[in-house]
Amino acid sequence: MAGNSFNITSHISGGKVISGVVSGGQIIQGDYHNYANLSEPKTKSTEEKVDCYPLNTDPKGHMLIIANEKYQNGNHNPGALVDRKKVETLGETLNYDVESSHKNLTSEQIRQELKNFVEKLETEPHVDSAIVFVLSHGTADAIIGTDGVGVKRQEFFDAFKPDKCGALTGKPKLIFFDACRGHKCDPGAAIKEKSAGQQERAADSETDGPYTPDERAAALAKSEIEKAVDETATQEKVAETKGSRPSSPAPQFSAMSDMLIVDATAMDYYAYGTKSGSYFIDAVYEIFKLKYETKSIDEMLHMVHEHVLKKMHGGKMGDGTYALEGTNYSSSLRKKFMFCPPTTD
Repeated sequence: MAGNSFNITSHISGGKVISGVVSGGQIIQGDYHNYANLSEPKTKSTEEKVDCYPLNTDPKGHMLIIANEKYQNGNHNPGALVDRKKVETLGETLNYDVESSHKNLTSEQIRQELKNFVEKLETEPHVDSAIVFVLSHGTADAIIGTDGVGVKRQEFFDAFKPDKCGALTGKPKLIFFDACRGHKCDPGAAIKEKSAGQQERAADSETDGPYTPDERAAALAKSEIEKAVDETATQEKVAETKGSRPSSPAPQFSAMSDMLIVDATAMDYYAYGTKSGSYFIDAVYEIFKLKYETKSIDEMLHMVHEHVLKKMHGGKMGDGTYALEGTNYSSSLRKKFMFCPPTTD
C-alpha cells in the first residue's frame, strides 16, 4: 500500500471481519458489517470498559529476532544487523526477554530457531505474550535464508497454533516482517476525491473496477489469516471422519486467534533500507520507544505508517524514479493490546 497517506487494516473479531482504508484513526472506505460505531469518539465510560490483554509476567514475554544481512550469493541485506540491535534495545525497554536473537541463518537454521523458540515458550515459566521480528530478504509468501532458500511465512504462523504452542493459547503473538514482498517500486499517488456522481455509481455497482494495489494488499492481508483458519478446520473435519478426534469441549479459540501480523510493505512491493537500517524498523523503534506506555498497538502502527511515509517523501532511487513504502497489517487479536495496560482497580 505504499505511497498513499493511509493504512490498510484487516481485523477479525468475534467471528466478523472488518477491513478498509484507515486515515487518522477513521475508517473512510471498507466493509463495516456491524461495526459502524468504530469511528465515533470514545466517551470516558467506554474507555473504562476496554478489555486489554493482561501482561503481568516478568518479563512480559519472549522475543525472537532473525536478522539476515550476509547472503551466500552476494545479494546482501545491508543494515539488517543495525536493525537487529535496535530491536534488541526496544525489547529490553518493553521488558521482553531478547536472548533468542540470531543473525545470518540459512533456511533450515531459521526453522530450527523457530522450533527452539516455541520450546522455550512451552518449557520455561510461562509468559503473557511473544514477539517475532524477521529482518531479511523475502518474496510474496516466503522469507529467504542466507542460502537463498525460502521459508514460507505460513510456517511462522503455524508454529504458534494451539497444538504447537499451547502456552500462548488465548495470548497475543505479534509477528513483524521487514522483508520485500515483490519487485515493484511504489511511486506514490495522491488521494483523489470522488464526485457525488462517481460515489453513487460506485454504490450501485457490485464491483468498482479491478483491485488497486492497496485493495489487493488489504484482501491478501485478510485472507492470510482466514486461509490458515480454513485449513485447520478442514484438517479437523478429516480427523473427525476418521474417528481420531478426541472427545473434548468445544474449543474457545481458533487456530490463528490472538495474532498480529505486521509487514513493512504491501504485497508485490519492495521494502527499503540503508546501511544504517530500514525505514520500517527505525519507525517502529522510535514510535514504540516514545509511546508504548500510553498508546495501543493499533495507534502506534498508524504512527509508524505515517512516519515511514514522511521519512521517504521525495526519496529518489538510483534509476531516477521516486518510491515510497507503506506498512500494513492483519489482526485476529480479540482484545486491545497495550504494552502497559491500565489497571482494572
